Amino acid sequence: VFSGDEIKKETDLAASKSKYTIASVSGYDIARGDFDMEMNAARKKYRKDYGDDLFTTAKGQALEARLQGQIVARLIEQGTLLQEINRSGYKVDDGALKAELKTYMEKNGKSQQDRQQSVKDAGYNYDYFRKRFEMGVLINRFIDKKVLAGATTPEEKQQAITTWFNNARTQAKVVYYDKDLERAIQNQGASGSCCAVK
Repeated sequence: VFSGDEIKKETDLAASKSKYTIASVSGYDIARGDFDMEMNAARKKYRKDYGDDLFTTAKGQALEARLQGQIVARLIEQGTLLQEINRSGYKVDDGALKAELKTYMEKNGKSQQDRQQSVKDAGYNYDYFRKRFEMGVLINRFIDKKVLAGATTPEEKQQAITTWFNNARTQAKVVYYDKDLERAIQNQGASGSCCAVK
């Protein structure tokens, strides 16, 4: 049983934290800046395809609410994976991450300057792109080396990934600081399809 003062204190703390953090997954904070970056990129893509006034219409506003839920679900899923990897102690050194990024750039036939421009055109900044890229490398390498060890067929691999992720999700403690975004994810019934990075 909480007193009125204790409830107010908890509410004020959540409101204060929500300025910079939308949610936490077992202690891994999901930055509002990350959510805003993803939303801005999504809005930019849809405006390009359907017109600048899209989000001023009723349909556009409904779309925006769905996008919010989808993006929060994806960030929560990513946080769940990263916390599970962190708990295992698995790491990828900086040299390997830089090598992966260089290979990616060369494979796409773009200079760093060209890549930075394409990232900007998509609605992101380059630092955030690098952060996302490095997270993806970490998650994919962990899954390949730890989760899929011993799995040979596509069915075995999918089962191993699903089992691992469901176990991680069961153990994860998600706390929302932004109640509007919590409602957005609840309204769309986001289930968090596992491991989109793969």
